[in-house]
Amino acid sequence: MENIVNSLIQLGLSRGEAETYLLIIKEYRVSTDFLKLKLGVRSQDVEEILKLLTVKGFIKPVSELSNTYEATEPETAISRLVLNRIKDLEDKISQIRNLGLKIKDDILKTYKEAKYGIRAEQLIQPLASLSEMEIHTFKIISEAERNIDIFTLTFGWYDKVREALISCLERRVTIRVLMKIADETSRRIALELKELGASVKILAEEWHPLRGTIADNKRMVFLIWASKGEKPIYYLPHYSTNEGILEIFKEFFNKKWNEAKPL
Repeated sequence: MENIVNSLIQLGLSRGEAETYLLIIKEYRVSTDFLKLKLGVRSQDVEEILKLLTVKGFIKPVSELSNTYEATEPETAISRLVLNRIKDLEDKISQIRNLGLKIKDDILKTYKEAKYGIRAEQLIQPLASLSEMEIHTFKIISEAERNIDIFTLTFGWYDKVREALISCLERRVTIRVLMKIADETSRRIALELKELGASVKILAEEWHPLRGTIADNKRMVFLIWASKGEKPIYYLPHYSTNEGILEIFKEFFNKKWNEAKPL
């Protein structure tokens, strides 16, 4: 019977549970006193094992006899044990897979840093929220010395940077704004910017996914929308000072600027 005990252990039972269960199977019905005698264990240990086997559906108390137990239908009990074991293994496999993916990403990051000599955070720095993006945008606008390029849509956040933009214009910082006039509010913003001295052009497209601000061709805050509509989805905003990244976005802005219509 030792091979059956070992098999039950592999399926998730403890040795005590497996030996007790087999003893009950062989005797059909057993009392707790009989089990203590046969197994040579303490009363509290026997009671704990019987409780666990009952919860797991292997045995049940005999209603007409006190402190006596009998086995439930073995086919059902073993099938349940197998299914539970399979689930446990699947959970472990999932944990192993997730761990492997994490390790792979960490190792790949280190490998690329060593191979190409640059860290990901040196390219772009993720920002936690739109609020943090607004803070970074206000900062780079306020500190700009030569030029600012803004690519937006309706410029709904204009009031949050209005004073900073006016201050830039007073310092003779060149400002270009690429936007869309979708309503009276965006029209008012565009006209006010032009009146203040900024260059404003109207996007040729109805919609584009990129929003951002470039200051002095050295610093940039940007966000990419993944979808549009009532509940649009966007990727986390980012901040960058990397020359290569800035050059890509600068080329994009200049291309759209040349295609845009004058206000």
